[in-house]
Amino acid sequence: MAFVIILMRQFIEPMGGGLMGIFTIIAITLTLCLLAIIAWTLAGARLHHLFTQGTAGKRIFQVCGSLLALLWLVFFVQGPNAV
Repeated sequence: MAFVIILMRQFIEPMGGGLMGIFTIIAITLTLCLLAIIAWTLAGARLHHLFTQGTAGKRIFQVCGSLLALLWLVFFVQGPNAV
């Protein structure tokens, strides 16, 4: 909430200013944050179930590991970016 109160002052005036503007921004931010946390939790539960299923979970980890190794190889061959 400190972020909303301190850094979002520029948006308080169009929403009525004062306490009304602060409470409006806090309500919007709190609602969106709670929805994001709920979505993150549900997605994590589904992914956990997917990754722990016998052979399908093992295959997913093998594919992801192979893609990660391939990405590492591409970065290694490409080298650092020149500034």
